[in-house]
Amino acid sequence: MNLFINIETTGLDRDHDRIVELAILKVDQEKKNKELFHRYFNPEMHLTEDIVEIIKVDYNFLKKAPLFKEEVNSMLSFIGNSVLVSHNIEFVTSFINSELKRCGKENLNNQMIDTLDYARKLNTEDENTLEFLFKKYDFEKLNNNSIFKELMVLPDLFRLLKNKSTN
Repeated sequence: MNLFINIETTGLDRDHDRIVELAILKVDQEKKNKELFHRYFNPEMHLTEDIVEIIKVDYNFLKKAPLFKEEVNSMLSFIGNSVLVSHNIEFVTSFINSELKRCGKENLNNQMIDTLDYARKLNTEDENTLEFLFKKYDFEKLNNNSIFKELMVLPDLFRLLKNKSTN
């Protein structure tokens, strides 16, 4: 079972910044069954205008959301021992592990696959962002930076990159 994960944060510093949105898509091997875990979190801090522009939500919305610690057990139960797949998995899991530490929980120790590694092997371009890869491989145009929309396409991008890198 693969879990595809994407996050939005208040910034790039995992020790200071917080996760404000987490989406995890569980996909079985036959791609027949999909299950979604999606949450917004109150970061307990105000957001810069740049971050609001990127994530498309503001603190007035997020302050009504649960704290990460209130959803941590549900998230861990959903993840279980599945393989975690993400674009830049190190960034994603470093933030999740920082949040887990704040909750007194242990780091994730699941097997992890990074689509960015596959992309770097296949593309000599300097850019390997999801937006760039979606455009290069003719995936449906994403008209905003929604992690939910990115997450829905990530399993197909993963299979494409994996197949191209093994051929």
